[in-house]
Order: sequence, then structure tokens, then C-alpha cells
Amino acid sequence: MTSAVVDTNILVRGAIAAHPQSASKRVVDAFFAQRFALLLSPDALLEIQRVLAEPDVRAKHGWTDDKIVRFCRALQAGALMRYPTVLVPPSITRDLTDTKWVALALATDADFLITHDHRHLHRLRVVGRTKIVTPAAFLRQII
Repeated sequence: MTSAVVDTNILVRGAIAAHPQSASKRVVDAFFAQRFALLLSPDALLEIQRVLAEPDVRAKHGWTDDKIVRFCRALQAGALMRYPTVLVPPSITRDLTDTKWVALALATDADFLITHDHRHLHRLRVVGRTKIVTPAAFLRQII
């Protein structure tokens, strides 16, 4: 089965997207339909929960704390939880907050890292054997 690390920006957009054809929403739907194996770490899961609870993001989705926790638990229940020990220097991503995604991809030998982060992650194109792609490019690979 195809494995993927999915950046917070995709999971959050996909969770709260109003349009059913949003590529981010389709990635989240594909995960829940078990079309690929989602690779998550505890740090990644905490970041997703924190971002969903931010006031500006909450204003877009209107979710209660309970709904945010339920969504994160659903991710955790269906994902392959991993505890990467690979250390990635911030100089590689040029953003300390993105090193966790690269470390997770390298530690798990993921097929894909899905993100909209063109500034820090897409410029790398590949880390190890992990291809860094947009949600639309990923969907073309698994459909």
C-alpha cells in the first residue's frame, strides 16, 4: 500500500474544506477510505490539533474542542504512528517547524510527503526516496 506523510496544511484544509472537490479534502477522504497508509508522529498529531484550535482557523470551521479531538483521534486510530529518531537540521528545510515532516518521511521511507509548502518543502522535490508532492499530484498517483 502507498504510504504518505501529510503536512498539517493539507489535513487541516481537507478537514474543513467546504468544496467536495478540494484536493486536500479528497486526500483526507482517501485516507479515511483506506486508499493509502498515513504516517503520523505524536509531534505531527499535536500540531494538527493545535492548528485546528487556533482562533482564526476555528472561525473558519466552527468546530468544538470535542470535534477537534474526535477528528485527531480518528486520524490517530487509522494512521501508522511512528516515532522518528532521525534528526534533520533546520538548514535542510529552512524552517524548523518543517523538519518533523522530513524526519518522519526519512524514518519511515514514505512514498510521498504531501504538502502545499512550496517555499520550504517542495523545493527539495525528494528526501531519501520520498517524493514531495501537492495533493493533486498525489491523487493522480493513487487513482
